[in-house]
Parts: sequence; structure tokens; C-alpha cells
Amino acid sequence: MTAQQGLDNNELDQEKTIADYLRTHPDFFSRHTQLLSTLKIPHHAGDAISLVEYQVSALREQKKRLERELKTLISVARDNDQLSKYMHRLTVALMETATLNEIVQVVQESLRNDFNADAVALRLFIDNLDDASSLPENIVTERNHPSVSEFEKILNDTKPVCGKFRQSQMEYLFSEQHEEIKSAALIPVSGTTYTGILAIASHDKDRYHAGMGTLFLQYIGDLLSCTLRPFIEEKEHE
Repeated sequence: MTAQQGLDNNELDQEKTIADYLRTHPDFFSRHTQLLSTLKIPHHAGDAISLVEYQVSALREQKKRLERELKTLISVARDNDQLSKYMHRLTVALMETATLNEIVQVVQESLRNDFNADAVALRLFIDNLDDASSLPENIVTERNHPSVSEFEKILNDTKPVCGKFRQSQMEYLFSEQHEEIKSAALIPVSGTTYTGILAIASHDKDRYHAGMGTLFLQYIGDLLSCTLRPFIEEKEHE
């Protein structure tokens, strides 16, 4: 029994309808090439050969696309693996710090050396500067200072933001270096009595952009927040 003989009348009618449609729309598979990878087409002499060749060509293109996607996934996996190693190294280094100055130094060196930042800035917004005399002066601002309002939205959202920022924001964070900054990642840090911004910047306008992933940036922000908290809050309550 042939495959066609095993069909009932309804199925035969459907096949005839399909065949008639394909006959009057010979460009159907040009518009639906994804179907070719699922069809079973006998390789007989005649016009079917061109269709088989077309199917093979479509499968080759699909294979190339999948290979490209696989290479991309492998590259991302390698990058994430390297970033994980850098995060581990930063975590260990921060655990060994004994002062706020050491924390700032460790973070700056890690971001510059491991994360390839061209510039790094940390600004902490403290409730009462009278209780923060031992903190590095260049990173501390009173919490109600007008400059803090420049970062209000970022601080309220508590999520890293990447891209290009206002000149006034870059000038506050990077002082005389701000004209060289073309893109940046701003990472909120926070505690009970303070908030802050860790800024990582680049001279490349495409290095940090709105569409990039921020998972590791969030990790850095959380890690820094936890490391800073006992130093600042215990000092303020002494």
C-alpha cells in the first residue's frame, strides 16, 4: 500500500487543496524557508531536485546560524567565568581591609586592573559629616547637599545605570577628568545612615550602554555596601 492509498477521502481533499495552492504559489517556500528544514522531500529526477537543493541550502544556513549562536554563547560563558574570578578576588581583598581608605583603594585598583575601567569614583552621602571626620574628604558629601539631587533617581531605583550622563553629573564625580569620560556605569551603594554612588567610567562611548547587562555591577554595589556599612555606621554612633 502506498502512503497515498492509506489516506481517507478527507485527507486526500486536503492534500489536493495544498497541492493546488503550491502550484499557484510557486514562491511559497521562498517566503517560508523555515518549513524546508522539516519537510521530507524525495530526491527524484525532475523539478524536485531544485527543491531538494533549496532545502539543503536552507539547512546549511540554519547550521551556520546555530554555529554563530553557539560561538556567542561560548564567548559569553567565558566572559562570565572571568568576571566571576574577578568578583571572587575583589571579595577576598575587601574582606582583608581594615580601614575605609583601604576599601576605597582596593575597589579602585580592582575596577581599573580587572574590570578595565579608565576612571573610578566613589561618592558617599552621609547624614552628619561631624561624625565622619575620619572618612576620606574627597569622597564624602553631606546627604542634604544640592549635588546629591543630581543622582536622586538612580539612588531611589537602587539599580545600576549605564550609558551617557549629564555633564554636571560627570563633573561632580570625576572633577577635571570629566571631559574625557564618554560613557559610564553608576552603581548605587547604601546603608542605614548613608547612600552613595560608585562610578565606573570609560573613554570609549560604547563601553557602557543602556542595553548591557548589569548583574555583575549589582553584585559589586551590594558587596561594597556591605563592606562600607560597619565602618561608617559604627563610626557615626561612637
